[in-house]
Order: sequence, then C-alpha cells, then structure tokens
Amino acid sequence: MVTQSIANLPLYFTSICCEHEQEEVFRPNGFDSDQIMLVLSGEGVFCCEGKRFSLKPGSAVYFENNVPHAYRGFSGAFKTAWVTFRGDALAAIRQHFGVRGYLVCSQADMENFLALLKELSVEYFGKHRETVMSTMIYRIIIEFFRSNATTEETAMDRAELYMIRNFSEKITLDDLVQITGFSKSKFCRMAKLRWNMTAFEKIMDMRLSHAQSLLKSNGKLKVAECARQSGFDDVSYFCLRYRRRYGYSPAFSRNELGEGDV
Repeated sequence: MVTQSIANLPLYFTSICCEHEQEEVFRPNGFDSDQIMLVLSGEGVFCCEGKRFSLKPGSAVYFENNVPHAYRGFSGAFKTAWVTFRGDALAAIRQHFGVRGYLVCSQADMENFLALLKELSVEYFGKHRETVMSTMIYRIIIEFFRSNATTEETAMDRAELYMIRNFSEKITLDDLVQITGFSKSKFCRMAKLRWNMTAFEKIMDMRLSHAQSLLKSNGKLKVAECARQSGFDDVSYFCLRYRRRYGYSPAFSRNELGEGDV
C-alpha cells in the first residue's frame, strides 16, 4: 500500500518480484507505474508503439506509465524479474537520458541488476525504511538508464560492432534496427552519415576485406572455402564482387603466396 508519506518522496517503488513465471500481459492503456523487467529464462516478445522486440535471457525492458504495450513468452519457461515505481523525479530522469516511452536492451548486466533487486526486496520485507528504499530505486533506475540508454553515436557503435562480429552470417535490417532502437528510415539515414554508404555496402566491404586477408595469408585456401568463411553462399557472385572491388580475381590474391584449387 502506498501511503501519503511514501507518495511524497521523489521516487518510490510500488511492487517487486525477483523471479516470476510470466503470464501473457496485454495493456492497451499502459500501466499505472513505470517498470523495469529482466528476462531470466525462456524466450518471448515485447510489443510497443507498433514495434516488436525479441526477448531472450539477458534481455531487459523499461516502459513508462500509461504507454500501451504487451509482452508474452513463447518458448521455454518464460521467467522474469521486475520492479515498478513512481515519482515526480522520473520525468527529469527520463529527459536527462533521452528515454521516451520505452527502452529495450538485448543484453543487460543481469548479475548487477538482480543483486540490486534482491537488495531492495530484502529491505522491503525487512526493515521497510521508506527513504532507504527510495534511494535504492533511484540507483536501480540510474544504473539501468546509464547502461542502456544510448546516444545516436553509441547506438551506431553497437550496430557496427555487431556487423564486425557477424559479417560472415546473414544480417538483416531488422537485426540492426533492433540493436539501435531506431526506425528503419532513421537507421538507414544514420548509416549513410556514418559510413557514406549503406549498412549492407559496409557489410560487403567487411566481407571482401576479410576474404582478401584470408587469401593472402593462406596460399592453399580454396576460393570456395574463402567465400564461405567470408559470408558468401555463391562462389560466382563472390568472384564477381571481389574482382569489381580489387580489379583482379580471388585466385590472383591467393596465388601471390601459393597455389590452391578453386
């Protein structure tokens, strides 16, 4: 129960759970408190403002009060931990971190945030000191936003790191949009500003550079294997793009150090 003395605090929490077998939640009118939710196990989906985000162990979601949203699990035992909170200070905190409506993090610092939630839970069911709990929820909110709310530049840093780590795999625009939290049009615009090319031209550049390094470092490497390791399913297409980029064939690069079979 929220008493008047609690409600007068700049921040106060309204509910908490450190492990919950999550049922489907559909809130077309939003919720009466702000909420941070961590995914402990299973897989699910979070929907907000017409966008759909995949949830996996380690994912975290924040949403503001009265913002329509829905979430549910669809694979495995979908378990979550969460804390809900209110307070007049929230508007200023959201504005400071540039958070509007909701925030989805694909990989949160679970160990840290679960420890903070458990600490708050112990205080609530123990000494129940209102000002101490207000300080705790402030720390949880600030650390969550500081870790996960990003500027446009750091969002693009995350996207580029993902591309570097996964260029040899299939990467879709939806993957990159989810990582940055941008709309598709905004992401494409930011990609052009950052690289002076599209994201997929950048990925192609990464693949071809990697292929050239492989061929020059191993004169015995088959061109087909080089193509596969660099993210190309079609060897002919790989050879075409390679020649267009470097002005000579992959075999020529390979034969600078040795010979191998295509």
